[in-house]
Amino acid sequence: MATFSAEAIVTSPDKNTAMFLDVLFGGRMPHPVSSNYRYISVSANEWNSHTTLRVMRFTPQTVRQDATAQVKVTTGDNVGVAGIQNWVLKIERYNL
Repeated sequence: MATFSAEAIVTSPDKNTAMFLDVLFGGRMPHPVSSNYRYISVSANEWNSHTTLRVMRFTPQTVRQDATAQVKVTTGDNVGVAGIQNWVLKIERYNL
């Protein structure tokens, strides 16, 4: 399980955009798979704290698996300013 927390901002001249954020595990998307994980939408032009949780299940195998966590950030169209600061990525492992 990955928990990503940060202060974020996104602005747009037409007040209609967002920042999308996902955490990939070994280059694979966690569950449920989607391409629309909005992390922050346009707000009052100030920094706000946001958190997201993403979960990936790895089945036991005798072969080594790549579980490297990567944070993927993209923005929508017509972005004025977008940023992330004071971030933390916490990875937890649970045995089922």
